[in-house]
Amino acid sequence: VSQSASCKQFAVSVIIAPQAKSMGAALREVDSRGKIRGDFILVNGDVVSNIKLEPALLAHKKRREEEKNKDAILTMLFKTSHPKQ
Repeated sequence: VSQSASCKQFAVSVIIAPQAKSMGAALREVDSRGKIRGDFILVNGDVVSNIKLEPALLAHKKRREEEKNKDAILTMLFKTSHPKQ
């Protein structure tokens, strides 16, 4: 199942792949569907966050543009969660 929405800055495609048991398997599924044509964000379906993605995207693009990192293909974001007790 795939759904798409877009705005001026980006497009969002929701791809449901219940057989994908890891982010790597999900990435292979997305790639096999020919959806990757440039920069993209891969997010697990059970993630809820208010993190601002633009700074990370800009940092990724800057790293990739630097001569020593032209082949940079992946930037991962990690955020510590503090559950209420």
